[in-house]
This record gives sequence, structure tokens and C-alpha cells, in this order.
Amino acid sequence: MPEVIEQDPIDLMLKKTGCIDYHYRVQECIAEFGDWRHCQNKVQDFKACMQKYVDAQNQNANKETQAILELWLASGQPKIVLRVGGYNDLITLQDEAKKLGILAVIVYDAGHTQLDAGTATVLGIGPDKNSKINKLVSHLNLL
Repeated sequence: MPEVIEQDPIDLMLKKTGCIDYHYRVQECIAEFGDWRHCQNKVQDFKACMQKYVDAQNQNANKETQAILELWLASGQPKIVLRVGGYNDLITLQDEAKKLGILAVIVYDAGHTQLDAGTATVLGIGPDKNSKINKLVSHLNLL
């Protein structure tokens, strides 16, 4: 059976950014001089390339997020109330939402009504794509 050679995950990530050539230039410079301080110009070029990539990714993410928010606002800001077993379930759902890239915030009561101040009352999830939210909460029942 032929041996499978796995690719370096750093190389795979850097290929996606378009900054891999800058990365190699930094590595070659360090190998040549043995000290990264001699390679500051190469490091700066690499950092600039990565910053451009991050900026572009943020801009694309912001456009998608804005589009989802506008659609939610235009559709009447729908809300669904689901039952959980308690505070630990809220924390677990919030953690799972973050892993899926879904906005999720626990709301704590101000204490102006029947509940004590600081009581967790609800986990606000979204807005986001229905498919993503359903993946997170499809196991829950309506309140």
C-alpha cells in the first residue's frame, strides 16, 4: 500500500491566503542569517499580506452579516421561544452557537420585576440562516 503523505496544515492555510510565498521568504531569510531580526523587511511584507487577507475576510463577513440582519428586519424580526432545562443548558447552547459562528447572548434580568437582578432569563440566538440555527436548536421543544 502506498504511503500517504499529509500536507502541512500551516502550508494549506497559507495557500488559501495567497501569502505563502512571503512565508517562504521569511523562512529562507531566517535559515540564511540564523536570526529573524535580520529579516524584518521580509516579516513586514508577510504581515502586510496577511493583514490584507484578514481585512478582505472581515469585509466579506460583514457584508454577509449585514445581509442576514437586513433580511431578518425586513421579515418582521421573527422570534421563537424554546424550552431548556436550566442555566447550564443556556451556557452549553451559547458555546455551541459560538462554535457554529452564530451570535448568541445570554440576557440577565435587571431585577425590576419578580426576578432577582442577575438572573439569566433567555439566550438570544441570531439572527442567522435558518439552517444554521435549526442545527443548533432542532432538539428543543416550544415553550
